[in-house]
Amino acid sequence: MGTQVVPPAKPGGEHRLLCGGVNPTTGKFVEVVANEWAIFTFGWDVPEHAVPAGSTEVEITLTLIGDSTLAYRST
Repeated sequence: MGTQVVPPAKPGGEHRLLCGGVNPTTGKFVEVVANEWAIFTFGWDVPEHAVPAGSTEVEITLTLIGDSTLAYRST
């Protein structure tokens, strides 16, 4: 879904993501454990959007399955 990400993926680091190449989002990494999981804030970087930049917290857990990775998201 995302087409552009600006790292670093470390606590306090800001991320910017373009969904579909045109819809900007932004937030900050809260906690990161490489190859295991990440918690970050998220929101749309658009004036007066119902979900503003950094307003939502997302947790993603990564699980290695063979040669692929399963990403599980919880809120």
